[in-house]
Amino acid sequence: MRLQGPTRVQNHDFLHVFSDTKKPAVSGPLAIEMRLLPEEQQNFIKTELAKIEKESVDASHTGYILQLAKEFDEFLALRFPDVKRYGLEGSETIMLWFDTILNEVDKDNHVTIGMTHRGRNNLLVCLLGLRADIMFGKMSGKPEFPFDPEHERIIGDVLSHLQISNKLDSGVSVSLLPNPSHLDAINPAAMGKARSKIDHGSKALCIQCHGDGSLIGQGHNHEILNMQNIPGYDVGGSLHFCCDNQVAFTASGNLSRSCARPGDCALPYGSPVISVSASHPEQVIQAAKLALRFRNKFGKDVMTELVGWRKHGHNELDDPKMTNPILYKHVTAATPTPDVWCSKMDATKSSEIMEKVKQERASWQQSFDDVKADKYVPGQLCRNFGPWADVQRANSWEQQTWASGYDVESMRYILSKSVEVPEGFNLHPFFDRHRKQRLEAATSGEKIDWGAAEAVAFGSLLEQGFGVRIAGQEAGRATFAHRHAILTDQDSEKQVCPLAEFGAFDVVNAPLTEQAVVAFEWGYSIDHPNNLCLWEAQFGDFWNQAEVSVDTLVTCGEQKWGLQSSLLMLLPHGYDGAGPEHSSSRVERLLQMTDSLENGVDSDNINFQVLWPSTAAQYFHILRRQMVRNYRKPGAIVMPKTLLRLPESRSTFAEMGPNTSFQTVIDDPSKNVKAKRVVVTAGKHYFTLVNERAKRGLQNDVAIVRLEQLVPFPAKEIQETLARYTNATSFIFGQEEPRNCGAWTFVKPRLDFITGRRFSYSGRPEMPTSATGTGVEHRRQLQDLLDDTFNL
Repeated sequence: MRLQGPTRVQNHDFLHVFSDTKKPAVSGPLAIEMRLLPEEQQNFIKTELAKIEKESVDASHTGYILQLAKEFDEFLALRFPDVKRYGLEGSETIMLWFDTILNEVDKDNHVTIGMTHRGRNNLLVCLLGLRADIMFGKMSGKPEFPFDPEHERIIGDVLSHLQISNKLDSGVSVSLLPNPSHLDAINPAAMGKARSKIDHGSKALCIQCHGDGSLIGQGHNHEILNMQNIPGYDVGGSLHFCCDNQVAFTASGNLSRSCARPGDCALPYGSPVISVSASHPEQVIQAAKLALRFRNKFGKDVMTELVGWRKHGHNELDDPKMTNPILYKHVTAATPTPDVWCSKMDATKSSEIMEKVKQERASWQQSFDDVKADKYVPGQLCRNFGPWADVQRANSWEQQTWASGYDVESMRYILSKSVEVPEGFNLHPFFDRHRKQRLEAATSGEKIDWGAAEAVAFGSLLEQGFGVRIAGQEAGRATFAHRHAILTDQDSEKQVCPLAEFGAFDVVNAPLTEQAVVAFEWGYSIDHPNNLCLWEAQFGDFWNQAEVSVDTLVTCGEQKWGLQSSLLMLLPHGYDGAGPEHSSSRVERLLQMTDSLENGVDSDNINFQVLWPSTAAQYFHILRRQMVRNYRKPGAIVMPKTLLRLPESRSTFAEMGPNTSFQTVIDDPSKNVKAKRVVVTAGKHYFTLVNERAKRGLQNDVAIVRLEQLVPFPAKEIQETLARYTNATSFIFGQEEPRNCGAWTFVKPRLDFITGRRFSYSGRPEMPTSATGTGVEHRRQLQDLLDDTFNL
């Protein structure tokens, strides 16, 4: 067997040894790599560091923070020996870094923190004010949220994902976001929440914490470093903090990265990298001050890398000596940094520190005793304060219909304004036709295409005081050039956004990044209930690059953490012969992630909506319904491609006016109750079936019903619709996707259960990809499924 390489030589002073080519510009217990920075920024670092080194350190306060961290880990180890706690043992100075930041930051800032498991418990209880009994209750197997019979689908999460939003005694507001177990995946969401604070007029500081292996190894960390100066995503610079234990999970650094330090990934983005030894508390404080001051001065990300060790392996139940025996001989022999610090202090001051820590321990003990005596009261769901105080939770007993129409004259005005540009603005020739069509539609109230319906929905929401943010890789124009929310002068490249005059309308052209961008938009959406947040995939197929964010944040944030979100994912979908990666939004995966009932009736209280509108008006109502409801639910819209301009898919103002609403099911317009066969379908495939039915002259024999909403499944509506067809002897679900894709496996048991009939399938056969890449095969498959659908 060939080994991957020699074991890296460890520096058992717990600070990396830099080779000559990697040697930082400033070295010692505090090492700063800044050679890629402009001269002005290098000079600032040198000047500011000289000032910081002259500033005194409060030895007693430093000792108290260190001993408090150590004592809390020991308390948990004694009371919960079999629980994975991911303690700080060996890196207690992390707490000093946070304490310094929270004391140095301007008091009118809202500090938003994304953090994984290492040291999270200490930070929550010892610095951020989480009730100790909530943590102890969770460690004892009790829920962190109170049981609510009306919203029983709140399922909670594991210990290392606890969260808090609090105002500290210093006056600083702070949010430690809940996190999934996918390391560092919460960090772009922390950026999104911070950006929302900024857009709502507050000052914000974003802190992103990393592990040594995850920082360099997880792709979304590189994505967010790239996003730091992109319009719509910048947050004035984030403070990155990496806890480098010299082993990621169990592997040494040389087996998990090609650079000297995990923090080196920040260098190409113009960020200084500050490496500091966890064994030198004074330098950790200096590193924190320098990072914050640099960020405040230049609005750039700063990477701080704490090089230390951990007493245990990946968790307290893991033995690291199996893979790192030499390192852990030194770790076992090392004296904890808190004890080293206090041993150098005056005996009286050291005694005072231990007395304060003893008092804290007594309060923890009382909380522990309360939990054991069943006096524990869970914390409240995180939507009972601030702007979310008046927002309800979706009911658990029915699906409500919401009036989402709008005043016709107002819609006429909004649509006209959506194509208004300053005098002398030189538009692209294509846009003359686009503008003419919109103005004609505004006048007639007819032929409202998808782009026009969307513009009216956006403008009406803005008029009502909601904010609208749409992000995507070409959100201004849209992938298929139907939106044109941002218009560009062909001579000067000056840009205007006509709808922005109606309110807070942000059209963000996102980088070619899915995972971090989707997490960012989710983080933005959870901050304020008045944010309508939309993420548009270039093609629906590409959301799978954001699958971590969708799986762990978007689809289950409310069920795990009580966090409601308005985020809608717009996923272009449709089989046009474009091949495996340009056809399918993989709706089957989205459906699998919902808690829709297979043998029951869904209420509004589902985790995630899956919507498949077939007309422009339906899309209009979805966007407006998302905000006029008194609760927020994330979802995905299976968006069209060819339907964007299909005349049959256009709508009228009459379908969007007062007292109109989204239709979850649309019956066949003919309502021919004598039909022999009923085909239920969704989306673009409806128009294919209608055209084929007309060609075959089967209008009186086949009825075609559209499912416009898959989740929550519209049981009542589909039951009432299908009950009209008393002469039908054949019921089919038709789709253009392969049998193992699309909605078939989801709708089949629900249709059978709700209607009492046995539905059969019509569509493409099972395939290992979502679509064929051969035009001839694509057309053959389509003809086969049409024959199958209409051969009576």
